[in-house]
Amino acid sequence: MENLRCSTFGGDPDLYGLGIRAAYYIQWVTIVITYCFGSTQMIEAINANCIFQLAMLLGSLYKAATSESSTGEVFIVIILGVGGGLASLTAALAEGVRGTIGSSRLAALCRLCLLAAYSAFGIWFWFVGISTLPLATCQWHVFFFSKTSIHGYFKVFSRVLLPVFLFANLLRLLHLLLGAWVNRQEIRSWFVGQESPMTWGNANNGDQHHQLIYHVLNGRYVQAAVILIAFGIFIAMVEVFLRWNSITGVNNLGSPGQLIPFVVAIASIIEKCYNILVCEDIRSS
Repeated sequence: MENLRCSTFGGDPDLYGLGIRAAYYIQWVTIVITYCFGSTQMIEAINANCIFQLAMLLGSLYKAATSESSTGEVFIVIILGVGGGLASLTAALAEGVRGTIGSSRLAALCRLCLLAAYSAFGIWFWFVGISTLPLATCQWHVFFFSKTSIHGYFKVFSRVLLPVFLFANLLRLLHLLLGAWVNRQEIRSWFVGQESPMTWGNANNGDQHHQLIYHVLNGRYVQAAVILIAFGIFIAMVEVFLRWNSITGVNNLGSPGQLIPFVVAIASIIEKCYNILVCEDIRSS
């Protein structure tokens, strides 16, 4: 019976249907576009991505707690969450290149809490859920530059990477909380204030070789290209996983639950492109 369910698994379109996945991917591209062309609305795109991530995380936690999520479903959610986390981290890159994008310390704190929650959820999955969730005995195949079992080297890789990622997030959270404690007398103004830019060094110091490295690393187009490649890998991991494991019912836009996020994401990227091409030219003239 378990093998039959594995071979005829119907996915959850309300969690990772085509419209929802496409909305995720469009949001990622929107963030990269606003990052590349200096749009003042980049932080709005990042905040929209975080809200989308939060909704998916809460839905996934509920399904996992009620034993309604399968191993494959949680894997998809974690990959989408890691991709969304990378999209959120572009805020730090933008601050390193342009100095500020209008993000407050409170917003940074919320983003870090969300990333830490996804990391913790991922750690639970790779150490506990992968063997206890429904359909755990299925032969799930994942894409990680080649076809491999979810119980193979990719599991080992994830068990190493996610704790490191969580530790880095917790360190950053600790840094912000210590800053809040030091500035507790003016806590409100401190939280709404903007973070100090994160840079890869100082271009005014060192020899020409170090200056070249600085400008390359702080070049937004180079960083955007790397981010797009990473997004492409995440998208391939999700889409190939659905195909290889014959997950059905998640590849059409035939319901409001798929059309609404898809149309909203399309409208958002059109709005951001319009602001870049028209509105910012007007303001600069």
